[in-house]
Amino acid sequence: MKRATAVVALAGALCLPCMADEMSQADIIKTLESNDLASLVPMVQKGILVLNASGTTVNKMQLQRSGFVPHDEDAAAARYWYRGMLIPEVNALVASSYGTLEWNVPSFVGISPRYAYSYGYLSIKNPGAVVEFGTDASGWLFKQWSQDNTCQIKAEGGGTYGLGLAGTFASCNARKFPAGTRALGEVFSHWMASNEVTTRIVWVLVPRK
Repeated sequence: MKRATAVVALAGALCLPCMADEMSQADIIKTLESNDLASLVPMVQKGILVLNASGTTVNKMQLQRSGFVPHDEDAAAARYWYRGMLIPEVNALVASSYGTLEWNVPSFVGISPRYAYSYGYLSIKNPGAVVEFGTDASGWLFKQWSQDNTCQIKAEGGGTYGLGLAGTFASCNARKFPAGTRALGEVFSHWMASNEVTTRIVWVLVPRK
């Protein structure tokens, strides 16, 4: 019996790094600052971002938006879209007052209607945040780009649009966009700036240093 108890105790000790961990607000702020995410500290201080204790260990910290309900839809029915952003992109988004994305880059810059698909892009080695984009109604974005236009959506992640210079725009009927438009991100950022699309950070993953 004593040997069995000792084995159980040893197994528990070995699994300590896997267990959920609590952090004070001061610890959370220090961890954000050490990961160059001081831009998110006001959201913690206001109670907008709170600790996800079940996903926080001695190696990583997870924050989530208070009251956040994730959505995982197919593009044709989706009202909410998601993007996993690395730390520099998160800071650029906050600096723009959530008014634009970094779309003017030679990459895909994808958004997906499935939260789980989007946060899968982040890890301790690639930390950052998941951003949620809210549109006017279910299927609104799909109607704008794939029904009223010719934009070809990728099947992965419930259907993804690429907002960057190497994204979806080349498949669209450019005549239905303002002259000189270079990417869907240019159109999307205009909607963000005018609040036709709402933007909020809903989940954060960073290593604990």
